[in-house]
Amino acid sequence: MDRSPDFDALPLHVDRERGAALITEFYFPVSPRSLERWPIATRRLNGRAIMSTRVLLGEAKRRFEEAPAIMSKLATDNLTEKEAACG
Repeated sequence: MDRSPDFDALPLHVDRERGAALITEFYFPVSPRSLERWPIATRRLNGRAIMSTRVLLGEAKRRFEEAPAIMSKLATDNLTEKEAACG
């Protein structure tokens, strides 16, 4: 990661729309609808699901770090036999 979130500059709680925008900015593209399935506790206020920014971005960071790094087939086809054997 080149940048990490500055929690002092972010709101304490966000709705799914703002949360998805923050995750997209700091980690990876995600939609607000995808966040409905994440194991994040929410509070319903004014018809909106509100969640902790710190918890939400912590879950996003965990998912990013646990995702395997995979080379594309095109990249692996261009490796020499020696490079491929080294892993």
